[in-house]
Amino acid sequence: MQTAHSANVRAKTAILAYPLTVGSIYHLIGGMKHFSLLTGFLLFVCGYCGAEPEKWLKAAEQGDAQAQLNLAYAYAKGKEVAQDPEKAFKYFKLTAEDGIDFAQYQVALCYAKGNGVAKNDQLAFAWLQKAAMQNVAPAQYALGLCYKHGKGTPVNDKAAFESFHDAALKGYAKAQLEMAKCYTEGTWIAKDAKLAQEWAEKARSEESLFSQQQWDERYELWPPKEGLITNH
Repeated sequence: MQTAHSANVRAKTAILAYPLTVGSIYHLIGGMKHFSLLTGFLLFVCGYCGAEPEKWLKAAEQGDAQAQLNLAYAYAKGKEVAQDPEKAFKYFKLTAEDGIDFAQYQVALCYAKGNGVAKNDQLAFAWLQKAAMQNVAPAQYALGLCYKHGKGTPVNDKAAFESFHDAALKGYAKAQLEMAKCYTEGTWIAKDAKLAQEWAEKARSEESLFSQQQWDERYELWPPKEGLITNH
């Protein structure tokens, strides 16, 4: 159950989940509603965090979720500390258990690819479900692939279609392509050439490609070469 504390942590730590690119800055600022969030973002961008890892470690040991997420990101990226996938996983998991969607998706990636922890498709699937329930489009798309190819779960065409649809509605181009395939091949849904073409056109549109880029820049800390599910 999400507490007021975890909700506050989600707002304050959203900043550290963003790779610093023009696109992600644009995406992030567009959703800012609190002055403290903007202030934290500017401090992070300007590099006023040099001595923070020591403070984060102390706070993390006392159960501070924001410090745990900060450390996870730092160890994952090698920012102000030596890069350490195992420690990154440790702190991502602690934060994920507090309900932070970014951390939940990172834990799924770690299990899917064996980053800092033994590869485990079932646990990757379980954490994808948690992130997908919080409307993380890349997680919904990856969940669809799991259902489609039987990774960590039995093949389920209906669930795959629904997961792809959820991500597609958020402008995730890869999911829109999967929707086009479903309507072309008649996977769970009746074949419909018109809808297949509409989804394919959406997937190729600049709007969808830009939207997917923003999602990926926000959530793909360790971007896989061919998406989360690589062994089809």
